[in-house]
Amino acid sequence: MKIAYFDCFSGISGDMVLGALLDSGLSLASLNAEIAKLGLKDVTIASEATSRHAIAATHAQVRVGGVAVTATEEHHLQLPSEETAGDKHHEHHEHHEHHEHHEHHEHHEHHEHHEHHEHHEHHEHAHGHHRLNDILERIASSDLDSRVK
Repeated sequence: MKIAYFDCFSGISGDMVLGALLDSGLSLASLNAEIAKLGLKDVTIASEATSRHAIAATHAQVRVGGVAVTATEEHHLQLPSEETAGDKHHEHHEHHEHHEHHEHHEHHEHHEHHEHHEHHEHHEHAHGHHRLNDILERIASSDLDSRVK
């Protein structure tokens, strides 16, 4: 038996882990077959070869319904059970209003007056925060092999 381990002295992201596993021999078909056992609606992993600063690697990407999910969108994903969870669904709303007022008075020969107003309204609605117990429950109730669970 061969053992491999990650020496992540400064952390590692999920796409980096998946890319490293694919580079080490895990087939994309096998990975997606196991992902399907979690019961996540239309979630797959895609991969492509990439090279940055003369370092070649495999870039793994989460897709939902065939569309790539960006890092900022990942925390908005809902598990299928959350779509109908009703009162148990955790909802988080943030409302930020930023009002900036800048006045610049310049005194030159022909007296200029410049007034600048910026109004920013930012509304963020995040759904899909998953607690560890929710994730462990999903894994326990999945079709994954008992050795994996």
